[in-house]
Amino acid sequence: MRVFNCGADWVTLTAAEPADRLSVLEQLFDGIALHTEDWGAHGYNGQACTETKCKYGSRGVTEGRREEIFISSGPFSAQAIDALPQRHALRCTRLDLQVTVYLQEPDLRLASDLYHAIEESRDKGNCIVGRRKASLVQSGTGETLYVGSRSGGRRFFRFYDKSHDYDCERGMAWRMEITYGRRFAPGALFVYEGWDFYDRRGKTVALVGNEFREAMDLELLPRPDDTEEEVPELKASPSGIQSKLKWLRRCVRPVVQTLVMAGYPNEVIEAVGLEKGWENLTEK
Repeated sequence: MRVFNCGADWVTLTAAEPADRLSVLEQLFDGIALHTEDWGAHGYNGQACTETKCKYGSRGVTEGRREEIFISSGPFSAQAIDALPQRHALRCTRLDLQVTVYLQEPDLRLASDLYHAIEESRDKGNCIVGRRKASLVQSGTGETLYVGSRSGGRRFFRFYDKSHDYDCERGMAWRMEITYGRRFAPGALFVYEGWDFYDRRGKTVALVGNEFREAMDLELLPRPDDTEEEVPELKASPSGIQSKLKWLRRCVRPVVQTLVMAGYPNEVIEAVGLEKGWENLTEK
């Protein structure tokens, strides 16, 4: 088993900003969005961008302030969080963290086996998920196990076959995903923002692994002291060449791939400054 992908996969931010000026959330959306279209939900009206999977909207004005919302899903969620000002007065109402792993051999029934173990422990009066509700959904792309509830603002767990999205054999790629609801999201975002950028991968793996281990006794991810993914103490960011290359592979490459697949290769070249080749980057 190896960790293939991990990080923030959804963030919802709300604010009550002065109605007479451009807000932090609106600037955040403008900095990430490419082509936009009208969007509205729950009384909010604004814009959405399909390519980067983000939305911004506002509704009503009370005492000179308008209610606003920003939603980002997928790989650009981490970028949105990193773009937040250091001292922001925004409220996080949802944060999703995920770890996606590749198994050594495909296992089509990994979620259903865990579900049956949960129900068996429930019948014995010592349920491994406590009072949380567990449900199993089977579809053409694989199995999905849900534990908990999205209502109440608590934690909601999803464990599902992600192989279809990565064009690999079913049962090879599995995703462990936690949704921190309204009650837990502000604290989760505070912790996530406090992690050193270069240590974020290891810390996400450790956090998600521990959450799933405690919530449903799932030992899919190795414990920190048994793996190279050990989470170190907070420290200064590495500055060596290999650290920078590792950061490029892990953080920049997925964003570039997303934009190129969306049909913006020339815009990527321009943004990086490679219109005239590598020499252009060294010009002052």
